[in-house]
Amino acid sequence: AALLVEAYQFLRSIEHRMRIVHDRSVAALPERGIELDKLARRAGYAVASALLEDIAQWRNAIRDAFERLLSDV
Repeated sequence: AALLVEAYQFLRSIEHRMRIVHDRSVAALPERGIELDKLARRAGYAVASALLEDIAQWRNAIRDAFERLLSDV
């Protein structure tokens, strides 16, 4: 459960940073370029690739947790 809470907090912080810029709810990450670089810097990353790597790791961790949960059912 702690993993899911931590993942939620991380992903919400990224979404919050996107919301600040767009002044509305945003469901998709910028695909590339300047907007993604800006988002990465706002989130404390030096480069966008590091942000994308962390997002991918959290997504994989969430998927693995749910797969383990569902395999027990």
